[in-house]
Amino acid sequence: MTGGTTHAAPAAADRTLEAVVSVLDERSQEQVLALWEELRREFNVTDNYTAPIPHFSYHVAQAYDPEALDQALREFAGEWAPFHVRTGGLGLFTGSLPVLYIPIVREARLSLFHAELCQRLHPLASDPVPYYFPENWLPHITLTLGAVEPQTLAAVIAHLSPRRFDWSMVVHNLTAICDNCGVLDVNQRYPLQGSR
Repeated sequence: MTGGTTHAAPAAADRTLEAVVSVLDERSQEQVLALWEELRREFNVTDNYTAPIPHFSYHVAQAYDPEALDQALREFAGEWAPFHVRTGGLGLFTGSLPVLYIPIVREARLSLFHAELCQRLHPLASDPVPYYFPENWLPHITLTLGAVEPQTLAAVIAHLSPRRFDWSMVVHNLTAICDNCGVLDVNQRYPLQGSR
C-alpha cells in the first residue's frame, strides 16, 4: 500500500459537486467495476456515487458556467492526443470518511495536462475544491467512498494488498459529470483528438 496522506476525502459524499474527469478506457473500467462488485459482495461495501462509472478527476467545483465549460473542454480536447498513464499500489485518504483508492502515477505529461486544464477551468468555476489544484492533486481511482467501519476497511486492505495494481491505461477523453446528483451525460464527453 502506498503511504497514507493527511488529506481528507477529496469530495464530500453529501455535497453536490461538478467535476471534469477522464472516464477510464474499456479494459480498466471492467477491472474497476469487478473490484467494486467484489467489495460489495465480500464486505458489503457500497459506493456513494449516484452515477457510478470508473473515472479519475482533474478539477471539482460547486458549479461551472456550462456554456464556457463546453467550449473550454471542446477546445482543450481538440489540442491533446490520447496518452498512457500507469497506476501503482493502493492508497488511503485518511479522515472521518476514509477513501481507499488506486493511485495514478503523476508523470510529467499527466501533470502538464492537468496544470494546463486547471488554468482553463479555474476561471469558469464557482468554489473550486483545493484538493484538485495542481500543487495538491493526487490522481486516483476510488475504490471505497463514504462510511466504512475501520475494521471493514482494514479487512478490505488485507484482502487487496497481495494483488498488483500496476495497470496501464489510455487517457482518451475529458468528461463533465455531476457527482452525487445522478448526472452523467455521455454527450458531455470530449474525445482527445489533437496532436500534442
